[in-house]
Amino acid sequence: MIIEDHDAFLFEFDVLCRGYGYTTNPKKINLFPSTLKGAALRWFMGLGGCTVNSWDDMKTSFLTRYQDFCKTRELKDEIFKMVAKDNETLEEYVKWFHYNVERSPHTTIPKEVLRTILIK
Repeated sequence: MIIEDHDAFLFEFDVLCRGYGYTTNPKKINLFPSTLKGAALRWFMGLGGCTVNSWDDMKTSFLTRYQDFCKTRELKDEIFKMVAKDNETLEEYVKWFHYNVERSPHTTIPKEVLRTILIK
């Protein structure tokens, strides 16, 4: 499971908890792993019992793990989905393109790929 929007995931989890009447920390922590799949579930199982003492600890651990992932994915998408606007000059587009590349943590994108995206 790839969590693309951590805030939406936690919001939906909160709605699920309320629906089942799980308003206490222990109940939320017990239900949480059943909402995870794949890599997210493996991440949770790797936390160990002593790491998570409250629902706030669980949320903090979850957000610490997935906020950067979501941000990184968004920055990469900004590069790959770039298209010049109708009224945008080539100079403006190139500046915007360089800005997105520089702020992206994906420094391993081959220059040929970047060149193709720029020309597109």
